[in-house]
Amino acid sequence: MVLVDFLRQDRNPGIRDSTNLSTAQERMYFYAWGNGKIRIVLQAEGQPPTKAGRFVAGLQQWLAYANLRSCGRGLEIGLPENVWQCEFLIPDERGTLRTARVRWTHSGTAATRVGAGARSVEYLDGTARRVDDRDTESITERPILIRYR
Repeated sequence: MVLVDFLRQDRNPGIRDSTNLSTAQERMYFYAWGNGKIRIVLQAEGQPPTKAGRFVAGLQQWLAYANLRSCGRGLEIGLPENVWQCEFLIPDERGTLRTARVRWTHSGTAATRVGAGARSVEYLDGTARRVDDRDTESITERPILIRYR
């Protein structure tokens, strides 16, 4: 839910649909940066990034040039009740804008079809796999990126 909260227009008035999210990321602040006592440490002072920090960097890479199209969850968008999804337009290697969806759960897991036109699923650990319309993906609390043709 944190990603949706971050992207919601009413909490971030500078973000609108089809707005480049890289500008929004520049306005994200961690007031206890470098403090090893906060619940989720991204990078303690003088240390390399933690796993959580590497995953935040992964999300930033996925969304660096993304244009937000929509966000929703569960049955209202045709997914299991615990699944959240944000849809973006992200430039491919030639600069052509392609649909991409980030999916995650707020708790538990759920199996979902990747959907028509899906070509790959990317994970925060840097791995990826090719998929097609018939593939399903286990959605967890760890976001995934689904890229479409």
